[in-house]
Amino acid sequence: MEALIVDDKVKEEWVNGVYNMTPAASPRHNRVLNELQFYIRSYLEGKDCELFRENIDLVLIEPTEVTAAMLGKMEKDTKVRPDLLVFCEQKYVELGNNIIGVPDFIIEVLSPGSVKWDKVVKKQKYLQAGVKEYWIIDPVEEEIFKYFEGQELTYIFEDSVKIETFENLEIDFSVIQKLFFKLG
Repeated sequence: MEALIVDDKVKEEWVNGVYNMTPAASPRHNRVLNELQFYIRSYLEGKDCELFRENIDLVLIEPTEVTAAMLGKMEKDTKVRPDLLVFCEQKYVELGNNIIGVPDFIIEVLSPGSVKWDKVVKKQKYLQAGVKEYWIIDPVEEEIFKYFEGQELTYIFEDSVKIETFENLEIDFSVIQKLFFKLG
């Protein structure tokens, strides 16, 4: 009998039928993600929104009339694992281990092995699918790329950046930057 070994340190995704595998994230990547999760989760408390964090399989289509039989084909077309995603007003369905729907807000934190995949392939797919707002965060260059309503804006880790999808929520990246200097 053969044993199947699953490497949970590898991120496997499909976009438009193209398979991609990236290695586990760096400590800096995780620090940024932890801080962002804290800011956003605190803001969303009591609101009709739900935040999910990495290692969630997202099938990026509208969730209308999806069946388990259809899921296999859809997974091979576009199944991604965003670092952080938010749905508001329950616009998704859960089917098996998958979430099916188009999030309101997605964040990807770059790792050395994911730069082209996140900045080109996934960006195009997210925006085509109808994601309202997409952020790419580069923890090495300390830059934030924000895509919202056809605009692409660039910020640095000394800036406060407003999440347009939510009312009155800004992320102060200078706090995150200070964390890097403190922790190394």
